[in-house]
Amino acid sequence: MTDELLIKYLLKETSADEQRLVEQWLLDSEANRKQFDEIRFLWERSADLLKNEALPDEEEAWERFKKKREAQPTVKKMPSGHIFQWIAAASVILITGITLWLFLSKDLGTRNIMTKNEVISQTLSDGSSLTINKNTQLSFSSSKSRRIVKLSKGEVFFNVAPDKNKPFIIELGNTAKVTVVGTSFNIKYRNGLSEVIVETGLVKVTKNNQELNLHPGEKVEFASQDSTLTVSKNTDNLYKYFRNKEFIIDNIALQKVVDVLSEAYSTKITLADKSLENLKLNVKFKEEPLDKILKVIAETFGLRLEKNKEGYILYKR
Repeated sequence: MTDELLIKYLLKETSADEQRLVEQWLLDSEANRKQFDEIRFLWERSADLLKNEALPDEEEAWERFKKKREAQPTVKKMPSGHIFQWIAAASVILITGITLWLFLSKDLGTRNIMTKNEVISQTLSDGSSLTINKNTQLSFSSSKSRRIVKLSKGEVFFNVAPDKNKPFIIELGNTAKVTVVGTSFNIKYRNGLSEVIVETGLVKVTKNNQELNLHPGEKVEFASQDSTLTVSKNTDNLYKYFRNKEFIIDNIALQKVVDVLSEAYSTKITLADKSLENLKLNVKFKEEPLDKILKVIAETFGLRLEKNKEGYILYKR
């Protein structure tokens, strides 16, 4: 068990899998619990040392710590009567490690953004602009070497300010990572499904051990459990609806149109017959009420529209 993971556990920064790993390790033996208690003791004693410290760059600090740790001589086991001498000797190593790990875990000016029933626009401290769809949750932090967005759920259009020395990284939960320098692109991450569409520049998507580059007009779609990534051409502009308040429906399958309308208006819309799913629709709506949009769709295909307490249903006549 590494000190780094134990410190993450103390700071409540572990993932669910990491938490289970540490807790099982603690159950395995009294020696493990004793080691953990000693680290916790040193961590609590080190808290005061951090108050007046300046935050170093994350990656540089951690690399310095690893080199220092590797250079330290092995500490020999002392008799139990000299336990506090052992703690004092170990403090030089462990407090350094704890301090630097706290630097890595510390909130580096993290900005949290959450939307519920409205679309908002935000400009980050680095100059990047975001258009954030409804029901989205994310955080942004920046260090000397990188800019990080953690997208917990939702959809965002990014127009990233160029900075070759500080890559812009978007983490999609625990499933994948998107890295850019300066570009514009749309990311959706909901219910374990991800979609990245590039408008300008180059976007690198990494999942597990696979990495691919997306160019303008390309996209990738994948689920959390997918083991491979595949690039495809983006063939429509419907994804832009929350930015321009316009539904541009150009030869798009009715099922996809219904899915987007359901999301945009927070209303359940159902096709009663599977034969309706692949009907192709060509129309444009701008800031129209949902009732009117659905009536146009029903008239176009000769369907019957029914409204109930749950939402809308489109039937074949």
